[in-house]
Amino acid sequence: MQRPSAPSSASLNGIENLTAATLTVNNRFFGPTVTVTGLLTAADIVDRLKTEGDGERTYLLPDVLLKHGETILLDDRTAAEIASDSGHAIAIVPADAAGLVDYICGLAKERKMV
Repeated sequence: MQRPSAPSSASLNGIENLTAATLTVNNRFFGPTVTVTGLLTAADIVDRLKTEGDGERTYLLPDVLLKHGETILLDDRTAAEIASDSGHAIAIVPADAAGLVDYICGLAKERKMV
C-alpha cells in the first residue's frame, strides 16, 4: 500500500525556482510491512526512480539510508550507483529539516539566487 506524500513538499514549492515532491518507495527487500526509510535498499530506490521519466531532477536521499559510518546502503551499493542505474542525479542529505534547508540554501548560493 502506498502512503500519501508528506505535506512538507507542498510548502517547499512556495520557494521560488524550487519544485519538490515526496516519492513513495516500496520496500521489496523486507516486504511492504516494513516502512522504515533506513531499511530501503538501493535496488528498491532504483526501481522507483526508473518510473520517474527524464533525468533532469536531483533526488535527495536521507543519510539514514547509509550504513552507519559508511557510504553504502544495506545492499552494499552507493548513491553513485543509484544515480548511474536510475539515470537521475542523487544527493545524500542529512535526515532532518536543518540538513534539507542547508542543501537548498547551498543550491541557491551556487545558482546565485540569494
